[in-house]
Amino acid sequence: MIAEGDEYQAKILSLRPYIVLLTNIEYDHPDFYKDEEAYREVFSILLRSLPESAYVVAHKALESFIEKETSAHVVYFQDDPTLELELWGVHNRVNASGALAVARVLGVQEDVARKALEHFRGTKRRMELYTSKDAPVVVVDDYAHHPTEIRATLSALRAEYPDRHIVAVFQPHTYSRTQALADDFTQAFQDADEVLLLDIYGSARETEKLISGEQFAARVALVHAHTRYAQSIQSTVTYCRAIVSPAVIVALGAGNVWEVARDLTIQSEAH
Repeated sequence: MIAEGDEYQAKILSLRPYIVLLTNIEYDHPDFYKDEEAYREVFSILLRSLPESAYVVAHKALESFIEKETSAHVVYFQDDPTLELELWGVHNRVNASGALAVARVLGVQEDVARKALEHFRGTKRRMELYTSKDAPVVVVDDYAHHPTEIRATLSALRAEYPDRHIVAVFQPHTYSRTQALADDFTQAFQDADEVLLLDIYGSARETEKLISGEQFAARVALVHAHTRYAQSIQSTVTYCRAIVSPAVIVALGAGNVWEVARDLTIQSEAH
């Protein structure tokens, strides 16, 4: 059985894994964790709870953190440049390298594991193509809602389309994350030629609007000159329909921003 461990509200501690795969432990969920130390402590507790017979498969960058926290077997991995994936981006190759390391721990034959990874075509809302990859205006949707995820997705698209006009349509997710990581967000759009920002997609758990979409857009605009506060799904779609090819439009966020990709695709298919 394979499960994605959720660190939000420390839910990951309810798991009793035989193998833990850790790609990173970057600070997130500021509505629950008051600071990075509290966030990392949950991972420490998880690692300390593992029996000696368990395995921790972790990215090499986490070595200094892992070694002092567990008595389980530890296997480190790094980006495997020999993996030829259908997926774009260094981050996907790192993820695949971690999966390959787990397969080795489980005794899966190397050629079988590599073949499976190299033919994997991705999942919904992870750089999901709504058009063909060679369309005059390529439309992509991605769940990225953390600064590091946004940077990774835009970097992958820039590598794939070095000469195209890339438009990042971002819908911030939760007021607490948007405020706490605002400085990081402002630096996340370097590979986009243009940034369109929607209103913040709040959570039912939040009772206070700590920052508005317009305020957030103003902060991003200080760093990225071509930033526009697009506000709503409909106004964003209307604006994007006028974008001249060749271009790439990528919807980013954990809310309903995927509707931008859907509506743009429906419009283009109608013509």
